[in-house]
Amino acid sequence: MAAQDGLVARQEGVDYARHQVAEGRLLAESVSGGSIRYALIGRGVALAAEGEGGAAMDDARAAIEAIGVGRLEEAFRR
Repeated sequence: MAAQDGLVARQEGVDYARHQVAEGRLLAESVSGGSIRYALIGRGVALAAEGEGGAAMDDARAAIEAIGVGRLEEAFRR
């Protein structure tokens, strides 16, 4: 995936950004100050969860998983 090659992980204290490809989906998460962001780009769908003021990355991941990405990919199959 060419887009994956352009992604650079970073770590500065407790702030970080990292990306990975799993099961053909790009997963990106970042923490900056009191803000979090978790995004998933799948087959024909893209979802993101954001939070601040004490939101946890696990909560953002759980929100995306609860949506049922596989189900959405099937519904919007190309």
